[in-house]
Amino acid sequence: MHRAFELAFSTAYAFAGLVPYFLEVDHVDFLRPVDVGDFLRLKSCVLYTELENPEQPVINIEVVAHVTRPELRSSEVSNTFYFSFTVRPEAKATKNGFRLRNVVPATEEEARRILERIDAETLQTSKAYTNKKCL
Repeated sequence: MHRAFELAFSTAYAFAGLVPYFLEVDHVDFLRPVDVGDFLRLKSCVLYTELENPEQPVINIEVVAHVTRPELRSSEVSNTFYFSFTVRPEAKATKNGFRLRNVVPATEEEARRILERIDAETLQTSKAYTNKKCL
C-alpha cells in the first residue's frame, strides 16, 4: 500500500506541477495475495479531477496493482487503490495563474470507469450520512 501511495503522490505531482496534499484513500480490499517471489507491478493514472471549488481542486488517482508470477506467465489484479489529493493554496500562490487541468475521458471505457468511481463515492457519502445517529 505504501508503494501505491508513493506512485499516486508522484502521479498527482507530475499532473499538477505542484506538490500535492493528500486528502484520502478509499476503502482497501486485497483481492489476491502477493507471495514471496511474485512481482508486483503498479500502474497509475489521473482518473478524474473535481474543479468545482477553485480553492481546493481535487485530483483523483487510480493505482492498479498486478501480481505477476513469472514461472506461470500469469498476471492478476491484486488490488485497485483510489487516492485523492489537492494542492495547497500557498503552493498555488507561488505559481501565478495556476489552473488545474480538467481530465476528459478519451474512450467509452475510460468514461465508464470514471462514472463507476463517482457512483461509488456518492454511495459511500450517502451511506455515511444516513448511518449517523443522533442521541
